[in-house]
Amino acid sequence: MWEYIIAAGVAVFVFMDAKKRGNSMFGWAAGVLLNWGIVLPIYFAKRYLLAGETRDGGTAWNICKYFVLTWTGWILIILVACVFEAVDDEEIASVVFCSGLCWILPLIGAAIIGFMMRKNGVVETGPTGFKA
Repeated sequence: MWEYIIAAGVAVFVFMDAKKRGNSMFGWAAGVLLNWGIVLPIYFAKRYLLAGETRDGGTAWNICKYFVLTWTGWILIILVACVFEAVDDEEIASVVFCSGLCWILPLIGAAIIGFMMRKNGVVETGPTGFKA
């Protein structure tokens, strides 16, 4: 149940952020609600920049970077939830070990892909996108 509450909270954040930036509020929020682990990093990499904001490295690099951050946050949430539900020290050790593996393997893959696709000369400076 708590997973849905977190997903709804993240979708509300994306809705409000997209509204402020002129992005498609309903499209991004619905995408995040359905699969926030994939859509949220793409949103952060593609959302319009406000005045004074910059984004470097290209789209692929930013998607991988934000995937690493999103994945790390999700694993921490799962880890805390599972530790509170664990009944003994052995179960806590098991949860910590498995969470570590589930965190590090995708993280390494995303980091390798991101560094391979990084474009050092590409820098986006806000404001970008819709201009009223």
